[in-house]
Amino acid sequence: PRDAGRLLAGSGGRADGFGLGLALAREVVAGHGGALTADGRPGAGAVFTVRIPGARPSADGGV
Repeated sequence: PRDAGRLLAGSGGRADGFGLGLALAREVVAGHGGALTADGRPGAGAVFTVRIPGARPSADGGV
């Protein structure tokens, strides 16, 4: 949605809690080389998608 950036940045305390959940999730996912995206419409809810690249086997056959 057009306000996805605001959703993923945190609310700054305008709602119950600290408003940091999605912002922290985005940082954790980014730290793993992934992305967190949001999609939805006002009044219809939202879908949050987490994409993290899979592990590749190392040269010795391990992960």
